[in-house]
Amino acid sequence: MGSILILEPQPEVRELWSRVAERLGHESVTEVPPNPESAPVDVIVVEPDGQRSLAIARALHQQFPEIPLVCASNVPLTPELRRELSPNVYLTKPFPLAALERALADVLGSAS
Repeated sequence: MGSILILEPQPEVRELWSRVAERLGHESVTEVPPNPESAPVDVIVVEPDGQRSLAIARALHQQFPEIPLVCASNVPLTPELRRELSPNVYLTKPFPLAALERALADVLGSAS
């Protein structure tokens, strides 16, 4: 399975998404290793409405554009965000956890 970086500013949501990832057999990561030399994770799940989360996702996407990115946000996808992050999947909150499960399966399947 894969490792999934969860960049969500709300601790409760981050914990819930971590549990979903782990239930699917993936490793859940909530901190980026400093100065990663190779792709630090297999998938990034980000809430782009959080400034810190967005900044980390931007930096990782620039350094590792091959890492699939799933955005899960309260706000609709903007053309700017589409250009900047090129998300593989965009989920608008609230969404059923099954939608996150499908998104992870899709991006991990296509990354293989």
